[in-house]
Amino acid sequence: MSPALLALSASLSWGVADYLGGIYSRRLHPLAVLLVVDVAGFLPVVPFALLHDHESLTWKVALLASAGAVSGGTGLLAFYRGMSIGAIPIVAPITGLSPIIPITVGLATGDDPSRWQELGFALALLGTILAAREQHPETGRTRVASGVGLALVAMVCFGGYFVVIHAAAQVDSFWTLVVFRAAAALFAASVVLAVRPSLRMAGGTLAVLVCAALLDLGGSIGYTLASRHGELSIVAVLAALYPLTMVVLATVVGRERVARTQLAGGCAALAGVALVVGGG
Repeated sequence: MSPALLALSASLSWGVADYLGGIYSRRLHPLAVLLVVDVAGFLPVVPFALLHDHESLTWKVALLASAGAVSGGTGLLAFYRGMSIGAIPIVAPITGLSPIIPITVGLATGDDPSRWQELGFALALLGTILAAREQHPETGRTRVASGVGLALVAMVCFGGYFVVIHAAAQVDSFWTLVVFRAAAALFAASVVLAVRPSLRMAGGTLAVLVCAALLDLGGSIGYTLASRHGELSIVAVLAALYPLTMVVLATVVGRERVARTQLAGGCAALAGVALVVGGG
């Protein structure tokens, strides 16, 4: 499978996983959701790690993958929290701008975007501004929409994840995946131990979150493999199309309502990402 298809499959898996995680973060503490997703997403790779050759595990891979785990875990926690207080069609497109960071890194290392891609950057920025504004239901005044600040934190953290995991996968994709999942589980467990949130949840809820964890693992596998053979500026943008899946699920399945201006902004942001992908 080509790097582009692997990155797109990652975006689909992440989109469904993050939609499920975001929905349940409205009912549970976001840290409880993060813990289940990260721990359940690590356990399936343990047998493979025990049977695999350990000689290819280097300090460079371990440090980069661990950095990706902290960045991604922080971003996911901010993402869950943002969706717990804001509308998914607003929060998701903003985090979808995370490829701006790997694109910037690519530009610094010699990438040359086309005019269509530059237009995509501008459209995505405009869309973000529109999606981030809402009218107060009583006063009618325009204000920053709920969850936007946390969505911006998630955007930066996810962008950092894309960069460091891509760099680690150039050395060894298998150990990048294993160390990332292990460090993510450890990060989530450490934060939970420090904060001590309520972890109570029904058996059905746990089953759904385990499914989300497996989908999240699938996304990690797809992006790591895509990074092994694909260019950072391409695979990161394609993998970051997961908000499109989330917006569709939120509006069709969840029937979430947002203002027309915000919906237009979300669509513009996603269209900007599409231009970046197809304008090369």
